[in-house]
Amino acid sequence: GQGGHGHNDTFSFELFLAGRPFIVDPGSPAYTGDLELYDLYRSTGYHNTVEVDGQEMARLLATWKISNEAAPENVHYVTSAEVDTVEGEHFGYSRLDDPVVHKRVITFYKREGRLICRDLFRCSGKHHIKRFLYFAPGIDVRADEKGLNIPLEKNKSVHIRWAESSRMRLKNTQVSENYGHLVDSRALVLEDDIEGNGELSFEVSLRKG
Repeated sequence: GQGGHGHNDTFSFELFLAGRPFIVDPGSPAYTGDLELYDLYRSTGYHNTVEVDGQEMARLLATWKISNEAAPENVHYVTSAEVDTVEGEHFGYSRLDDPVVHKRVITFYKREGRLICRDLFRCSGKHHIKRFLYFAPGIDVRADEKGLNIPLEKNKSVHIRWAESSRMRLKNTQVSENYGHLVDSRALVLEDDIEGNGELSFEVSLRKG
């Protein structure tokens, strides 16, 4: 909303697996001392969420002001001993020439350490979609023919899978664990082209052996 520390992070999330941070928020390394860097780290593309047509989900109006266009609506959360599910939608991309409504549904299977993220889009025309995942520093990200494979300690690994139609790239980046400080990290970018209503998804799963 209008909060001075607001970021374009609607439906972004963090994920801890095997007792350690895995998918993280990139943070904020600067404020007025470097306004370009400040805007970069509060942008849509620097959060674990969805960007449509290269646009911000909500316009960055001033140094301490973001429009309220991407406020979450119709949010529902259900929890049990086995599964947590949260869903919601926002209308930030409704200002596009062909309006887009983004809905995200995240389901986490607690005992399995498995997360499924579904992104649903309501629109009529063609749109370019980017989904981002920022990894914690020190995560050894390895691409294979099926997705990403991240080895962990104690004979565990994390696998990330998505539809074959999605185009994947890994980028070198940095995250801010403390103000004024940046640490090297990596991020996954998934790109898709859609036309009309559609759904995209990915799965993150913890495996043993």
